[in-house]
Amino acid sequence: MKLKPLLLLMALTASPLSTACTYDGLFNNPFTESYQGSFAVALATQAAIKQQKLQLPATIDNNAGLNRMTWWLKLVKPALAAQYGPNLDVLVIDKKLWSQIRTKDNALQIEIHTEPNTAQSPTILLTEASLNALAQADLTLEHAQQLGVLKALHMEPL
Repeated sequence: MKLKPLLLLMALTASPLSTACTYDGLFNNPFTESYQGSFAVALATQAAIKQQKLQLPATIDNNAGLNRMTWWLKLVKPALAAQYGPNLDVLVIDKKLWSQIRTKDNALQIEIHTEPNTAQSPTILLTEASLNALAQADLTLEHAQQLGVLKALHMEPL
């Protein structure tokens, strides 16, 4: 009988927002859901857009937006893995969308909409605008890092 109150308490205190991304349709507070380096990347992205070095992609919500984001991540996956290594966590910070790039059976795999990275594992931070520019080949990884619209964290030398 003591188990029921404990389960009820756990159910009431578990937050669905802790792993929600923008495409889940839930309210997310960007000030409480940040990741080390995210703010700098967001500011650099806004500066690059104002300086017309990046274009803000058209807003697409729900499944269509998630599908577009998935496609862009699949397009840049080989370049990210070649530059930063085959085992990465990727955070699209303005969408709060976590993904993982891993090598499995000698092939690069990407899993979209994963749990947030809580370890000090290699992590790429970027925004929807910078991901779009990379996917369209309007921006290289090196130039994205120079602009500050992509940040690589916890990297080991290749």
